[in-house]
Amino acid sequence: EYGKICEKQMDNRVLIITAWSGVGKTTTGDYLGSYCGWHHIDGDDDMRKPHISECKQAADKLVQCFQKYWFQDKFAPPELWHPYLEMLCDKTARAAAVHPEVVVSMSVYRREVRDFIRERLPSVQFLMLECDLDVVVRGAIDRLATYMALSGQTVEDSWNGPSMFEGVCFRERYGEYNYESFKQMQLDYFLKGMEPFNPDEPNCTVVDVSSRDQSVFDKVCSAIGVRSSVELDMVKLAEIQGQRWAELNQIKEQLAASQPRE
Repeated sequence: EYGKICEKQMDNRVLIITAWSGVGKTTTGDYLGSYCGWHHIDGDDDMRKPHISECKQAADKLVQCFQKYWFQDKFAPPELWHPYLEMLCDKTARAAAVHPEVVVSMSVYRREVRDFIRERLPSVQFLMLECDLDVVVRGAIDRLATYMALSGQTVEDSWNGPSMFEGVCFRERYGEYNYESFKQMQLDYFLKGMEPFNPDEPNCTVVDVSSRDQSVFDKVCSAIGVRSSVELDMVKLAEIQGQRWAELNQIKEQLAASQPRE
């Protein structure tokens, strides 16, 4: 059945947008979905489903890949990332069998992962978004601030508490929260390990999105051969991502409430 689905999607466009966290890959996917008629798949979607066993198991393994291997620019054991990427490729192939243009926003750090995707999605194209370092760091702060606000907390609260890295508290490692400390943390833990496109890789495009304005989407559309004449509403675009985080926060609260109290 999977092979038949892949045959159906070969004539349709599949674009995977990759970038560092906070650069704008999901927002770009939302733009193409909202303004250009593409079907957008947020590659992190199944990571926000801890209440579904299959998704949680695959997501936990993928998080290990990032934390222990890819963020350190190391090769990760395939058994850790195959389950999640197989789910994503299957979802994408099914969508491409129905929609003529599908865009997936997902951080794809390694060449071997891109080749894994190519084997399963023959028509895939990759778009890497590049961005000025300080713009990325400020974007990461804004993104974290928005997410923490959903639970009445701040970026500093996140900084002072336990991080996603086992046994690591950023305040203990870098001192009091400030921009320079946050920037160094990003360089040490998140902004490394992204393998650039190699010359022999087919259907790969790079676009600089440092301007963070309407021109970013114009450049993306030009790079992939898409036209959009609709006036852009940045507030509406931001609300799409905000809704995702709100739904995740609600799921986490429900899971926490369902746990037996000591």
